[in-house]
Amino acid sequence: MSYLKKMETVSTGALSLITENRRCIAAMLVLAAAFVAAPAMAELPAAVQPTGGAAAGDYMTLLRQYWKQGIAVIVLMVGSWAFLEVGGGAIAKFGEWRIGKVELSDLKWFFLIGVVMLVTVIYLLTTANGIL
Repeated sequence: MSYLKKMETVSTGALSLITENRRCIAAMLVLAAAFVAAPAMAELPAAVQPTGGAAAGDYMTLLRQYWKQGIAVIVLMVGSWAFLEVGGGAIAKFGEWRIGKVELSDLKWFFLIGVVMLVTVIYLLTTANGIL
């Protein structure tokens, strides 16, 4: 075996040893962090239970209640999106009216249709949330 081959083998072995040492040190640091964080985790408040009063150990009812609350959040997000879309369109239409691109009657119709659309969307989302 040539001298260069020996040096290459030695350096590869040394690199693998260094890599292994780094992994070991990283594992020890993770373990130490877990031990340090354990007292802090002990002081965290309990998870908030969803409304509806699920009995202890009744995981199906608990899951159903979390599902309903998740749907309620999605309903609120869709309603907020509709409000932002109509509001943004109204501001854009008002800007067009100010520079003279559209008539005042177009602006009035946009606001009227926007209000009707928002009321309809909110009614439908509230009804759907009640059904679920």
